[in-house]
Amino acid sequence: MNFVKKIASSIRSLFFKKTASATQKNDKIKSEDLEVTGDSKFLAYLKKTLAFLYKYSKKLVIFTLGLINTMMKPMVKISKKHPIAFWAAVILHAALLFGLLYANVERWEAPQQASAVSQAAPVQAVMIDMEIIEAEQDRLKDVEKQKQQKLKNEEKRSETAKKDQKVAEQEALKAKAQKVFAEVKRKAEEEKTKEAEILASKAVEKIAEAETKTKAEELKAKEAEAKRIAEEAKTKEAEIQVLEAEKQKA
Repeated sequence: MNFVKKIASSIRSLFFKKTASATQKNDKIKSEDLEVTGDSKFLAYLKKTLAFLYKYSKKLVIFTLGLINTMMKPMVKISKKHPIAFWAAVILHAALLFGLLYANVERWEAPQQASAVSQAAPVQAVMIDMEIIEAEQDRLKDVEKQKQQKLKNEEKRSETAKKDQKVAEQEALKAKAQKVFAEVKRKAEEEKTKEAEILASKAVEKIAEAETKTKAEELKAKEAEAKRIAEEAKTKEAEIQVLEAEKQKA
């Protein structure tokens, strides 16, 4: 890094020396122009042109050296902070520059020559190529149409499959609902039959009770009838006895 600084300082010293000598030369030229008044106008114009060119070339050199100086300062800082990376980058750029300078340009020119040869091909080959390209384009269009048609058919199939699946699901739900309804109906009928059996048993019991009641009433009626007949018999016997008693009195 000190070496780079020394180079930069030496370039600056040379530059300032050159500028000082250049200013001295300009002063001498001006004095000579004042002294030598007898020179021709062409020489005077040539001297002015040279002075003008020298002035602006000096400014260009100053600007270039200042730019190099400003560019070198951050590079010096980077080289101090990261010396390995800095020198690796320098070596890499040098290798790239060397490779570009000594590269084989003939290989680069080969594609250009091939393109020139292809442009020099006959028109008939170009027409055949165009026909082949058009046929290939038509084939690709047909393939694309077939793909689109296939996709549409698959979409239709999927839609019909979805519809069939929905119908099957609805039918399955209906069958399940009917099964549940039949089970409920069967249970209701079973309950109804049980209730009917219970009612029938109750009716039988009521009929039996009624029959027993009627039988008891019939027995009571028969007993009453027997009592009545017995009483009538007793009354007849009493009447007969009274008649017999009256006959005996008479």
